[in-house]
Amino acid sequence: MKLWKAYAAGTEELVAGLRNWRIWHLLGTADLRRRHSRSKFGQLWIALSTGVTVLSLSLVWSLLWGIPVATIMPYITVAMILWGFISGVLAESTSAFTATGNLFLNQKTSMSVAIYTIFYKTGITTLYNMSVVILIFAWFWTWPSWQVLLFIPGLLVNMLFLVPICYMLAVIATRFRDAVPLTQSVIQIGYLVTPVLWRPDFMPIEYRWINLVNPFSVYLSLLRDPLLGMPTTTETWWVALSYAALSWIVGLAFIGHFHKRVIYWI
Repeated sequence: MKLWKAYAAGTEELVAGLRNWRIWHLLGTADLRRRHSRSKFGQLWIALSTGVTVLSLSLVWSLLWGIPVATIMPYITVAMILWGFISGVLAESTSAFTATGNLFLNQKTSMSVAIYTIFYKTGITTLYNMSVVILIFAWFWTWPSWQVLLFIPGLLVNMLFLVPICYMLAVIATRFRDAVPLTQSVIQIGYLVTPVLWRPDFMPIEYRWINLVNPFSVYLSLLRDPLLGMPTTTETWWVALSYAALSWIVGLAFIGHFHKRVIYWI
């Protein structure tokens, strides 16, 4: 397939999935209901679990590093919840097509519907978890500044980067099932080397350039910093936009070339 045809096909595939928003809305809400069926608290359990984890880590980290709980707890809370969104869509994308395979086998539907479903339900889960952030901010009387408005463009840039990446991961993992545990291992390593449980300024100055090379750190920073009133450097924005552009340049051609083959690998 010629390159320009692959780009056109990839664009049409992603746009067609957006047009079918009712399908991924139904699939996403149905999956969330199924996960929490017959549970009195439902999605609230995730928020409670997140709150307990954040409280435990904050107390331990405060004792080990001598940092006030009022300083470290809001940071860990925001970072963990937003990391859960990024890592969640990446991890679930590896089973996106196999989990909804019956839909594509029974009717002609854009494969990107499965990708948008993952973003939709993971986004809903993240919104529930954000209730923990509000409680922590209220407890310590720490509220975001005007910089919170930068969260919206930060989220858009995250989506621009993640959508093609998740689609490519879904295709590769459907064709090569060993990609599933490999992706999980990469995410686990990313969790340790990304400023989730530790602040970026904990790293020695001569090694802080690593945070600009690490895409996990870059995109987490775009979401985390506005909520915490921390400045996001211009370099971080440029690196994030560069990664997003590369994601689309490679992703559109990849999607356009392979999206019709996925049905044979399910």
